Amino acid sequence: MIMTICASNNRNAIVDGYVGLINHFHNKKELIAIIPGLCKSEEFDSEIHSLVFEHFRNKGKIASKLYCLSFYIRLAQLAKQETVEGIFIYSDSEWPNLVHLMIPTLRKIKTTVFIHDPKHHSGEQKIIRFIRRFAYPFYARKATCILSYEKAKSEIVEIHPIFKEAKLVSVRLPSMSVMEFQDLRQVAEQHNAALEYDLIFYGRLEAYKGVDLLLQANQYLHTTGRSVRIVIIGGRGELKEEVKKAAAQDPSITFLDDYISNRALAEYIVKSRAVILPYRDATGTQTIQIANYYYKPVIVNRVGCFDEYVVEGKNGFFISEMTPEGVGETIHSTLEQMAGLDYNPANLRETFDAFFDIDNIAREIEDIIQG
Repeated sequence: MIMTICASNNRNAIVDGYVGLINHFHNKKELIAIIPGLCKSEEFDSEIHSLVFEHFRNKGKIASKLYCLSFYIRLAQLAKQETVEGIFIYSDSEWPNLVHLMIPTLRKIKTTVFIHDPKHHSGEQKIIRFIRRFAYPFYARKATCILSYEKAKSEIVEIHPIFKEAKLVSVRLPSMSVMEFQDLRQVAEQHNAALEYDLIFYGRLEAYKGVDLLLQANQYLHTTGRSVRIVIIGGRGELKEEVKKAAAQDPSITFLDDYISNRALAEYIVKSRAVILPYRDATGTQTIQIANYYYKPVIVNRVGCFDEYVVEGKNGFFISEMTPEGVGETIHSTLEQMAGLDYNPANLRETFDAFFDIDNIAREIEDIIQG
């Protein structure tokens, strides 16, 4: 029996990724899954041996400590009762992971941890960096650590030398099931069908994601007599007002600053030629996977996992220089290639299947947990 744990009091991309991943585990009858309480039972495969829904709490210092202690005791009892031989932790917070690792520490159960961010990136709160000073050395001593791209191994060792002695494995983040709608994919497969936008940007409107650079690149294209249609989707972030102002002044920009459903977002992706991700900083991502599922290439900077997740001219294009001119010219050349014979959308299916197939990745992670 193996136990998987996702600790979160938010419904976010980490939780969505966890739901999709465990639903594609191959030996579900030997799986006990600890599930954030915001999820619903109907989201999970009925073959899973046991689902344990947990409403994670982190309010109040004393209350949080008491909750963590009671949670640990309950998990330890469950692990003993079900003869758990492997634990897999896939969470968006370091504190719960430390608590979970107490279980294998005391019971000597093999533990695997998925480390989503091997290094601090500029979009995170500074407190996260502080927490990792305590969490990561604990991981290095007590667990097998999965990283989402190969280069992350050297990145984490550079910051935390204790990982030189750790067992590090790289596994790509898989496709995101909650964002996949087969009927919309069939529409997208007809290249150039129902297109309304040249580019789509979606996510938090933060400086590290380069949304300001996208706006500047758009202005640069205007000054050179070229125009692109852009849709920007994001309800939160420090640059929200800047984006709203730009959209009000420029009819080529459509801005949606409200929450939209997964299906609505997928519909906008289908109606766009390409997805642009001009990130200044990054670690792992599942944004590329979503774009490629709908046969859309990505325009990206060479940061984080992007170098390993994107093959130039197949499933995406790299920004030549992170300046308004560099981003603008890359946008122009990408759209020209897509309109001509140099770009074949069939390459996207080939690369998507090779890189992001969730069945293969789930099996790989299962083997690591049990190995």
